[in-house]
Order: sequence, then structure tokens, then C-alpha cells
Amino acid sequence: MSDCLTPITLENFDRIYQRVTRDFPDNEHPPYGAMRSRTKRGVSEGFLFQADGIDCAYVFTVTEPEQNVVLLYLLAVYEEYRGSGIGGRFMKALGEQFAQTAGILIEVEKPELAQSDAERRTRTRRIAFYERAGYAIVPGFEYYSIWDVPYHIMALPRRRAMEDLAAGAPAALRGAYLKLIGQNNIHKLVIRTQAQKFTDEKENAT
Repeated sequence: MSDCLTPITLENFDRIYQRVTRDFPDNEHPPYGAMRSRTKRGVSEGFLFQADGIDCAYVFTVTEPEQNVVLLYLLAVYEEYRGSGIGGRFMKALGEQFAQTAGILIEVEKPELAQSDAERRTRTRRIAFYERAGYAIVPGFEYYSIWDVPYHIMALPRRRAMEDLAAGAPAALRGAYLKLIGQNNIHKLVIRTQAQKFTDEKENAT
């Protein structure tokens, strides 16, 4: 079997964006113009995963340059290939693609905040999928949300140990989102670490 990642370019962007609109709710993906502009300006880099020459999955990424940490977003396996093992092969290819970075981060919705048992099971399975690919929930976050949606952060260490990757994750996420949404919208990213909570509680007790 031959697996490879190929870039998402302006030439194939429209076709992939149609997939995005089917795979994600409207409030979980950027508008067409914003995403196309990111691709055109090189702010964000997208990849198609091909198995034996057939498109099977996609992801968009942004690299925070100071720490050389990659944030994955809008990651999806084509519906017709889900449950076939393609997802695991896709994640393996991404790990190899970014092997020279400090590490890879991804946001996952919290099972404990699901509105139904079915949704809770879906979110739990999603976390287990990433765990099988070597990812782990990053410790130290008291609260994290983007566009008012709370998430856990999961990470796959590459050239940096998990402890160091976790320590730098808040700054890396802020840097990544500054690239994606700019200074005018960065207030929509909310990061509160357990260290900050401890400091606040200590100050309030004095």
C-alpha cells in the first residue's frame, strides 16, 4: 500500500472546502473567503491524504514558528473510508510529515460537556482514536476555548519531550491563532492554566 500527503492548493481548494462544509457544522469552520485567503497567503497549510493514489482524508495546519509547534484543525477522513483503517494511516503520515517539529497539537471536544449520550460516546471514541496514534491530553489547562467552544488539547511530541511541549502549549496556541485570526479576534481564544488558577486563588486568600 502506498500512502502520501499532498498539498492543498488553490487549484483543489474548492473541492476540499465542499468536503469541509459537509464534515463540520457551520460554526466550526471558517468562511470560504477566509480559508482560501489563508491558503493563498501561506498562513495555513492543508494536506490531502492519498492511499494508493485515492484521496481519503484531509487536514489544515498552522505552524507556530517560535516554538516550531504545529496545530492541526479541520481534520477528517472521507465518510466512505471511515472505519477502514485509513484514519490510523493518515495520523501516521502526519506524524512523519512533522517529525522535525517540536510537536503536534490538536483540539478535541470534551466528552464531559456533551449534550447527549450518543455525542459523549462519539467524543470519547475520538479521543481514543488520537490516543492510539500516540497523542495524549495535555495537562495543565484549567480552561481552553476558541470561538466559545471548550476543548481539551492533545499533543504528539516529536523533537520535544511531552513535559516541555505541555509547558509551551499555551504560548504556542496563542501564536498559532494570532496567525489564523489576527489581533482583532484573538480575544475569542481563552486560555486559563492551572498555574494561573493557583496564583489567583493564592492572591485572593491573602
